[in-house]
Amino acid sequence: MKNTVKKLLPLLVLFRTALLLTSCASSGEREGTLWTGTLPGGEGKRASSWELSLDGGNRVRLTLPYGDRAVVTGEAFPGDGGVWTVYTDELDWFGNWHRGWTEARFSLTGSFDLVPRKGGWVLEIREKPEITGLAAASLRLGEERIYGDRGRDIVARRWARVERAAQYAGTVLGRREFPFADRKGRYADRGPFEELEDLFFRNPEGCSALPEDLVPVVESGTLHGDYEAGEGLFYLALTWDYLWDVALSRSSIETRSKQ
Repeated sequence: MKNTVKKLLPLLVLFRTALLLTSCASSGEREGTLWTGTLPGGEGKRASSWELSLDGGNRVRLTLPYGDRAVVTGEAFPGDGGVWTVYTDELDWFGNWHRGWTEARFSLTGSFDLVPRKGGWVLEIREKPEITGLAAASLRLGEERIYGDRGRDIVARRWARVERAAQYAGTVLGRREFPFADRKGRYADRGPFEELEDLFFRNPEGCSALPEDLVPVVESGTLHGDYEAGEGLFYLALTWDYLWDVALSRSSIETRSKQ
């Protein structure tokens, strides 16, 4: 009996090793998928692009083409015909300025498909991702670092003002297209930022043309402080609909295995 077990042990070890290698290969294939989308209008190093990587357990990370860090996380599932359906769960945003930084995690709803077509891929929206609330946030103001409920409450109030201001700006600026950042986080065209500043902070008409609910936060300088601490958050709020309605669906998308 002992001799039989001794003879079987090498076979059992080989069998177990084969199973582990097969499992790792399968996991590596799933984790190694990377889609890269290039937005129209840019070339070479100045091109605006996004990346979606598929990790283990169906988790995905979509890095959006903004100057600040803006990463959508969620889950992806394969379907018929090679289609991948992505469900968006959260948006992680980080921006800094000369007096500190802000980090926020927003809750999302929505989904989209990555569809293989004519040797490439297209992104098709199923339910446009929407920011539904602020889950957590922290910030640094000078030497003070603020976390927990207090940090979330401060950023939640800022986001409410920014979102309202961006909503109004979108109705009056009249832009049909918006630029996005290149791979180094730089904007070739900062026109929209200048237009925001002219509208809210350099307007010769003062606050007389603004909606009534925005007048107090502009006159007090609160909105200007919000802009200084996070102009990228303003821009994200201003361009969010355009990003999903237009820009991403126009992207030239490629896929490859991560090295």
